[in-house]
Amino acid sequence: MGPIIAATNFSETANNALAYAAAVAKLFNVKLIVFNAFKIPVHMLNSRFTADTLEKMIQKTNIRLQTLSTNIASTYNIEVST
Repeated sequence: MGPIIAATNFSETANNALAYAAAVAKLFNVKLIVFNAFKIPVHMLNSRFTADTLEKMIQKTNIRLQTLSTNIASTYNIEVST
């Protein structure tokens, strides 16, 4: 069995799905890959946000994703990548 890929939007429902995916990854001794498809808010498209502001939003999301992945890896004792 190959790695398990799980998406998150950082919601409670997504966290439950990640917990399930992590348990399955542990059971089958496979890597868990976690990702977030960054969605640009509609209001940002209609206003004058700078590229720097968008970059900061993406960086903040990446930090959240890394923190979540680190927590899952330590909780379930599995390999997790983003």
